[in-house]
Amino acid sequence: MKKTVSVQRLLAALLAVLLLCPMAACKKQEVDIGQWETKEIDRISSFFRNERFYDADGNYFETDDGDLYHRPLVICFWKMDRPESLNALPAFQKAFERYGGKAQFLMVCTYSENDGNGSEDTKQWIEEKGYTFPVFYDRDQVLQGLRVEKFPYILFLEKSHEIVHVRNEALSEGEIDTLIADILE
Repeated sequence: MKKTVSVQRLLAALLAVLLLCPMAACKKQEVDIGQWETKEIDRISSFFRNERFYDADGNYFETDDGDLYHRPLVICFWKMDRPESLNALPAFQKAFERYGGKAQFLMVCTYSENDGNGSEDTKQWIEEKGYTFPVFYDRDQVLQGLRVEKFPYILFLEKSHEIVHVRNEALSEGEIDTLIADILE
């Protein structure tokens, strides 16, 4: 009988705690994207200046090329071995088709030589998928210096190539459109 009463009291106490617990404290805390983005831009801005990315043919793109300052820049870092990266690419293809004349797109595949997903493998995969956005490779391992671990990692830079937005998750077409519209202004 005493064990039954103890179990009932324990259950009653647990129920009381659950009912009295404030909703904000009990539910999963959402990250404020604005606060995170501000801190992330501050963190990476000192590292991300004149970066060089290479295409499959060895040609390179430099982010501080003066001829490019007439257009905003969208840089999406992605990895072949991360499904969330690969799932993000169709939305960027559509954005490239809509905004490719107004903004410069750099779809930067990050890999190490040990990954087995070098530029030739990636180039073939891109062609098979029918993607037409420009693909570059992070051979200088820029992201390693930025300490980025979650992909895709996306930077939206205005015409002066100051970072305006940064995201570290796959984005919908609508989200991409909103962020691009912001850097086109």
